[in-house]
Amino acid sequence: MRCGSDVVLVRSCKRRYSLLVIPYGVYLLFLPLNHRKVIMKILLQNTFILLLISIDLGFTSAAKLHRAGETTNELSFKEVSGNENSNAEPTTCQKHIRPMDCEEVMENGNNMSGVYNIWPRSRVGTCPSIQVYCDMETEGGGWTVIQRRGNFQNAQNYFDKPWKDYKAGFGNVRKEFWIGNDNIFAITNQGQYSARFEVTNREEKFAYAVYETFYIDDENQKYKLHLQDYSGTAGKFLLTFFYISSF
Repeated sequence: MRCGSDVVLVRSCKRRYSLLVIPYGVYLLFLPLNHRKVIMKILLQNTFILLLISIDLGFTSAAKLHRAGETTNELSFKEVSGNENSNAEPTTCQKHIRPMDCEEVMENGNNMSGVYNIWPRSRVGTCPSIQVYCDMETEGGGWTVIQRRGNFQNAQNYFDKPWKDYKAGFGNVRKEFWIGNDNIFAITNQGQYSARFEVTNREEKFAYAVYETFYIDDENQKYKLHLQDYSGTAGKFLLTFFYISSF
């Protein structure tokens, strides 16, 4: 299983995605041992913090998702949201004709990294498409990139956006972007996914962190993050939680 980056990748038991959301009062930082700061900036909404990776000029980063388990081809609103009183009809998308993530895009014979359309099966009613960047090279390919940051000629505060922008997503999926919280929820709640976070510094030193389980709740739960089972080379990037009283 694999995932990766300040690129964030997600893969369903071999699918990859990226996103971080944590409870109010928690601040997550990457601190490289060479003391070059990789700053994890935060965006506050109500009682939760949306955490995103912000980097000094010269660093690049990504987050990717990959599916790590079996998926459900038909999901009802009850199954997706936990609403036991829902009478919604199951959402149905035919596998591979409408690929649900970049792993299925790869299984369709597309082996080149690039922009593709996917149709997550966890959506209610119809299956609207999402335009995503698929990494077909990292750890066997099939990674769905959910975030990328780097030197793409955008302002340093490019990721300082309001809640609604993080909900819907923004940026250019070929360059610097955030795929959107609703899209991350749709992708990661259609099966078990792993996430891979990657960072490269000015000296071209590379580090990554993989979480074998990765998903988020919906907006009603403030996109609460769930992750576990860490592995990787991030010994050079200490993940530290800082508790802060207010913003």
